[in-house]
Amino acid sequence: MTVNLRLALGLTLSMCMVAATGGSLVTVRDAGSIKHGADRAVTLIKAEFHEQVIIIKRFDGPLNLTGYVVELPQPQTPLKPPLYSVIYTDPTNSYVLAGVGIFDKDGRNQTRLALEKYAPHTDYSAVYTAAAHGTYFKEGRSGVPFIYAFFDANCIFCNKLWLETRGLVRDGRLQIRWVPVGIIKRDSEDKAAGILAARDPVAALAVDETDFDHVHEEGGFSLAHDKIPPAAVKEVRANDKIMREAGFYGTPVLLYKTRDGVDAKLGLPSNQDLERIRLSVKSANPRDDNLARSLNR
Repeated sequence: MTVNLRLALGLTLSMCMVAATGGSLVTVRDAGSIKHGADRAVTLIKAEFHEQVIIIKRFDGPLNLTGYVVELPQPQTPLKPPLYSVIYTDPTNSYVLAGVGIFDKDGRNQTRLALEKYAPHTDYSAVYTAAAHGTYFKEGRSGVPFIYAFFDANCIFCNKLWLETRGLVRDGRLQIRWVPVGIIKRDSEDKAAGILAARDPVAALAVDETDFDHVHEEGGFSLAHDKIPPAAVKEVRANDKIMREAGFYGTPVLLYKTRDGVDAKLGLPSNQDLERIRLSVKSANPRDDNLARSLNR
């Protein structure tokens, strides 16, 4: 259940709430057995996450809440980085709120800002290397800042990403290395493989995005199934595997180098995000090598 509460101090609290057993809103089962104060909160948090959550940092949150940066349990793969999140306890240490975004009067997500401030830096180097050794095609000039972008041809947010990056690519300020996957709809794999197999994948992608059906969320590119080379399907499935092993379950996903390592943007970036990412890559000055079996046609 999604709840939007307008609270004091101009803050908006947006949360997804489920029963205590679901872990989004948790109550103390036996308050008498838990010590008061911080120890009580930590005990409550660990109990509700079955002792598998690791508390990284405690901080004073808005609305008199206490915030905790935690590392969440997840199946481990060689590509999957640690998963960090922010949860809150109320002033009485009787409730745990997870999956909560707290927005101030200026629309800033205080939960996300706290995560960025207090959580350890997540290094996506292993995923970046896997993408660089995977199959992608380049759009844009050589010698300019570049990013890897996992996309699904039927993804409406990937369509918006393509539209928002036209100026950056056209003006020679950004190169995009498009990594096609087929994860959203039944024909996503065929579309992705067809784009890869095209004589000009960049032009095929342009058809997909220019003719995108926003009502039905369908990419505009199509190719008969029997015309798609099996090798292209195999390459798309290998890209799918990279996403799964990295713990990415939606598109778009952007991977890019910074001075601190490799970072990722999950989901559609804003124009401000794109400029920040471009400048981060420019500052890092990554070597424009060809590690991959890229389709540089």
